[in-house]
Amino acid sequence: MTRLAEYRDHGDDLPGKIKHLDTVARYTADYRQHLYNLMEVTEGDAVLDLGCGPGTSATLVGRLVGPEGRLVAVDKDSAVLAVARQRAEEAALTERLACVVSDGTALPFVGDSFDVCYSENVFMHLEDPERVLAELLRVTRPGGRILIRDIDHATLSIGLPEAELERKVAACWAAKHANPYAGRKLLGSLTRLGMSNLSVHLKAFRLGKDLNVALYLLQLDDVLDEGVAAGRLTPEESARFREALEQASDSGQVYATMTAVAVTGCKPSATP
Repeated sequence: MTRLAEYRDHGDDLPGKIKHLDTVARYTADYRQHLYNLMEVTEGDAVLDLGCGPGTSATLVGRLVGPEGRLVAVDKDSAVLAVARQRAEEAALTERLACVVSDGTALPFVGDSFDVCYSENVFMHLEDPERVLAELLRVTRPGGRILIRDIDHATLSIGLPEAELERKVAACWAAKHANPYAGRKLLGSLTRLGMSNLSVHLKAFRLGKDLNVALYLLQLDDVLDEGVAAGRLTPEESARFREALEQASDSGQVYATMTAVAVTGCKPSATP
């Protein structure tokens, strides 16, 4: 029963973090292209990418804004941001990309600065998400567009025989995040902030057809260990869940899904 441990997440060191973010980006590439279409970025736009990570969006969006536009990539992790800057240089987009270190709670920009503000898979990690949303609204110009995409972690579903145990493990997964139900909260938060033309877009992801991918994306080995340490699972339940996962893998029945929620809207135009 050691197979799960072989696919443990590689930790918080920079190479491991970049690898994990790049893997997630690869498995959601088609969906992210759809999101970029929803953003309606045009040449000359000023775009803010909050929580840009290693520049997952920078190359594509940087090309969409054209030579007269600009993309401001914001992340609280300066080491990850340096990778985004390097990738922009490799794509010859340095002149239209600026990298800024910020956690989003007090963005260093004047109001009404951006045509589009975008954030993906960030709000699940925030202790005060509405404060960050208010900052994004502040720096968006009147009539400008906001797109926030995040996960509702309550929608994690793993196809195993013991439904009650599966729900306990799902709760352990949710507990890894500061704001695990971020996706379902976005519409309400943006409505309270006065956004207009709000629209919700849902996407269910199957997290790989084999055990290796599911384990890596969900960090399930860590989830089980942390669940036991926190008293949410017993050691026997953890072992039983691991065995059920491996049996599902051996019989070609690995099934794990989660739903992403993207909300788009506009900042109301200024009253004459």
